[in-house]
Amino acid sequence: MARLLISSIAVVIEREEIPIKNVPISVSRNDRPIEPRAFNNVRVYKNEISDRGYTTLLNVLTDEDLRKQTVIKALRELRSWCSKYRIYDELTPIASDIDHMIDEFWKK
Repeated sequence: MARLLISSIAVVIEREEIPIKNVPISVSRNDRPIEPRAFNNVRVYKNEISDRGYTTLLNVLTDEDLRKQTVIKALRELRSWCSKYRIYDELTPIASDIDHMIDEFWKK
């Protein structure tokens, strides 16, 4: 129940930019605000013990480890989407392009 409640909370930021590593990240797209989740589920390490927990979007964007976790999770979700929908002719080229971009990302 708590997971459902937390995942339904969204933050609406009209045009503010969040500076991350001296690069401003806009939280609007095509003049429409993006509604990111207010909290993200991540693995938190405390005194050499790890556990899953929720943290704010700002923490994820500013903490290198949490950001990396979230990016890796997103890439896995994209791969899963590709596997699920590539059987449709209309989506095959999109899935192939996504797979190629993910492969290029991992080469960095």
